[in-house]
Amino acid sequence: MMERFFGKRTDNVDLGDSERTFDIATFSKEQKNGLARLGYEYFYPLTRQTIADLRDSGNRFWTDWHKGDAFEQIASMGTEVALNPRALFLANSNGKDLTQQVSMIAKFSRALGKEVSGVKAVMGEAPDYSALAFAHKRATGSRLFGSEYDFDYARTKTPTSGSSVAIVGYFDGNGLRVSSLGRGDDHDDVWAVPLVVTRIQCFLRFFRLFCCAYPTTQHLANFLKHILEGQVSSTRECFSIFG
Repeated sequence: MMERFFGKRTDNVDLGDSERTFDIATFSKEQKNGLARLGYEYFYPLTRQTIADLRDSGNRFWTDWHKGDAFEQIASMGTEVALNPRALFLANSNGKDLTQQVSMIAKFSRALGKEVSGVKAVMGEAPDYSALAFAHKRATGSRLFGSEYDFDYARTKTPTSGSSVAIVGYFDGNGLRVSSLGRGDDHDDVWAVPLVVTRIQCFLRFFRLFCCAYPTTQHLANFLKHILEGQVSSTRECFSIFG
């Protein structure tokens, strides 16, 4: 039935640069303006790079325990992230375990969504925080998780071994560190760091996977992406998207 409407399913699709570009969910102009009023002055695209990709691009990691491990093949989320470098860490979120920190980010997300419609905050994966740190260093020369932040860490939801998850931080001249901490453990220098993204990111990720399986729907996917981002305002623009 699916093939009747969407064409033949394709397996083992090569996710090249065009696929990565489609997967990037971006903020609308109104959302950016609203976030800027709250202190979010930087907007960085996370382009589904892995930690291995980041290293191969010349970014330095001080730690190497993860080199060659499947851990390094986890990709960043593929969305634009808003950053307020003056409020990187969620207040009073250190010294908490994973469950408590996730709950605090969810509460922060609900409050933020009331301020700026269509945005949310999430706890990211290790490659998300790594890519963000390197992007900010390139753009400003300042190190997130560096001396200005007491070399503290962000907790992630990325499993490492046993019941532990990755933490990312202590960014100095030797590079960025990736370590681990038990889900039920807490530490004073490990914080919840909310990643602020657009709510359409989850929808686009699902639709991207659907279009990889059914390539004939790619034009429809591009059209829906532009609709959701408010980039289609005329019939002429609709036809330009479909080629």
